[in-house]
Amino acid sequence: TWLRVQRVDDPAQLVRRRVAFIYEKQQVRDQDCPYDGAFVCYDNALQAQHCDPAWGDHSEGHERVGMGVLLALALQQWPDAEVEKAVRRYHRFVRTQLQDADGAVYGTVQQTGQRLYDYPWAAHLHLELYKALGDARFLTDCFQTLRAYYDRDGDAFYALGIPMLDAVQTFTAAGRPEDATELQSHFLRHGDRVIAAGLHVPPHEVRYEQTIIGPATIIALECYLLTGEVRYLDGACRLLPALEAFSGRQPDHHLHEIAIRHWDGYWFGARRMWGDTFPHHWSAATGWAYYRYWQATGDERYRQRGRAVLLNNLSAFSADGSASCAYIYPDAVNGNAGRFWEALANDQDWALVFLLQAAALDPSLLGSGS
Repeated sequence: TWLRVQRVDDPAQLVRRRVAFIYEKQQVRDQDCPYDGAFVCYDNALQAQHCDPAWGDHSEGHERVGMGVLLALALQQWPDAEVEKAVRRYHRFVRTQLQDADGAVYGTVQQTGQRLYDYPWAAHLHLELYKALGDARFLTDCFQTLRAYYDRDGDAFYALGIPMLDAVQTFTAAGRPEDATELQSHFLRHGDRVIAAGLHVPPHEVRYEQTIIGPATIIALECYLLTGEVRYLDGACRLLPALEAFSGRQPDHHLHEIAIRHWDGYWFGARRMWGDTFPHHWSAATGWAYYRYWQATGDERYRQRGRAVLLNNLSAFSADGSASCAYIYPDAVNGNAGRFWEALANDQDWALVFLLQAAALDPSLLGSGS
């Protein structure tokens, strides 16, 4: 009989050290370079920044926007002049190099590799910057980006991390009710399509995976929280068992409540190795879905399950602030030894984004615990 545990004495301190590592070591600082201000991958083995626009999952855009969102969230929690300086510089990079004037979002400074996934991430960055700094132009950037997303049939796409509830509440509180109303109409139309499709989900980059069912569940729940209309909650309840089926309850922090994923070490790592990745930070989307379900229903079981997902993802982050994008869990893959953390820090910071979002509902997540 065995049990594999991790101990994290101070999640808040771990997040702050990760934030410091990002702005100290992963931000490009070269005013003569179009990448100035970008947050890029970091190779922990070489102790050097890594950016490969030709390999989209190692580019200066796409999932790496999560580092900017994390810093904007952290700035709200722990005001810091260095973090503010870094994230303002990053916003300038995103708005001038990764976005068009009309809000279109690209994955590289060459404005190639456009994906609908990228739009909500950029919008989330702008929204959190407004909440951190209070500058109305960030709200305008957020609105323009979300409108561009829905102008491109975004309501047929199950994107990760669309800030539906937070956007409507923030625009309303900021005295922009017309914008809030327009956004809510987009979000509810999106929710209507999700609940109409139910378990007959459309294929995305792959045919079926946790990050299709996870966003579908969250979209339905956020529409319920926006309106109180029970049909959205019923739609989420039909999706929830399918989301739960991706995860197990094994006695190992790598696996416990962590959704199965198996290709991310290849696409996002330095060694490009196949094999199941446990934990993988997009499993944190399941944790966020559980927290939204708890918020909607008060079912304490899902707060506890969401807490397990989010805290078990902290094993991807070291005490010095360094991080890894994936743990290759199998003993061996195609004859090559497994059981290792990838040397590349890449897109794992989304796990901390979801952690800080959930901590707004459950502050105990940032207290001491294991």
